[in-house]
Amino acid sequence: MLYFAYGSNMDLEQLRERIGEVKDGAPAILNGYELRFNKRSVKDEYGRANLIIEPDVITEGVIFELTKKQFTQMDRREGEGYQRRDISVQVAGDVREAQTYFAVADFIADGLRPSNEYLVHILDGAREHLLSNSYMEKIKTIAQS
Repeated sequence: MLYFAYGSNMDLEQLRERIGEVKDGAPAILNGYELRFNKRSVKDEYGRANLIIEPDVITEGVIFELTKKQFTQMDRREGEGYQRRDISVQVAGDVREAQTYFAVADFIADGLRPSNEYLVHILDGAREHLLSNSYMEKIKTIAQS
């Protein structure tokens, strides 16, 4: 089963700490969605990554192959406030079916920003998987808005 990571789980080291051994991922593109940090954390006052529908926009991320057990671990790890959904992403020019996490409406709030530590994990994962420099700059801009 394919998992599309667009937040801190793009950081392979962090993902492995959470769910065990995972093969390195590949860059992927999700069309029609935009990254936001509008998911309220259940642990602190910071925002977590979420996707909102936005035509003509892309979100870059990383695709990983996970087992059913690892997805179950991810469901527990992502916890309250996220829901796993099916999506289609582009990987090396091919369309692939995958799953990712979206914030549940009750956990969405405006005006949130990610913590510096959380943002570092996102940017480390983006660099590690060779996402575009322009997209990494966009992540930084969204984080400050």
